Amino acid sequence: MDTKSFNDPLEMNSLKINLLDYTLVKIRLWYGTYLSHPKTVNGIQLTYKNNDNGSLYETSERYGDHNLEGYEDYELENGERIEKIKVKYNTVINQLIFKTNRGRILKSRDSIGEEKEIDIEGKVVVGMYGGYGGHFHNIGFYMAPISEARYQRRKPFLLLRNKFEKNKDEIEKARKLVKEGEVKKENLPELAFALLVGEGPQTFAEVMRYV
Repeated sequence: MDTKSFNDPLEMNSLKINLLDYTLVKIRLWYGTYLSHPKTVNGIQLTYKNNDNGSLYETSERYGDHNLEGYEDYELENGERIEKIKVKYNTVINQLIFKTNRGRILKSRDSIGEEKEIDIEGKVVVGMYGGYGGHFHNIGFYMAPISEARYQRRKPFLLLRNKFEKNKDEIEKARKLVKEGEVKKENLPELAFALLVGEGPQTFAEVMRYV
């Protein structure tokens, strides 16, 4: 079987992109048919999002064109991650099924074949590898414990930063009030708390940066 291999970390490292700075946000699956198997997976492409600046990186397109019928995209929501993976296969991969931490099922067209299930609860997918030819031949996953994943460790900071951006106008108003003497600095903890429970959480330290 003429198989072309792919490997996310190697591909991204060659472009000086550190996969640990990214989160998986979209899966594209190509599908078709193969001999006696009525439905197969022809390939996969992944989209990762940079956790710092929100930029997207799409891997190369990895699919075979034998009896190719099309593709479908499956998008992960903010904070959503894959927890279980099921592969149905015979000579080639017939179906891929992904279950997320929010209970959603993302799957290619229903098909037949032997089954292999991978339970990755408590871990995050940080990359994939595999091979394809005319169809999709094999697939594997790089995983890391949630506690060791860079994104998960930085998640509180990232959430606070996003909330801070949402409230920058209100904070600017507060800064001007402080400068004009209408709000005393000793009242800033109350202001910070109000922002925390409002549209976007802020901390006293963040507010103080603008005073």
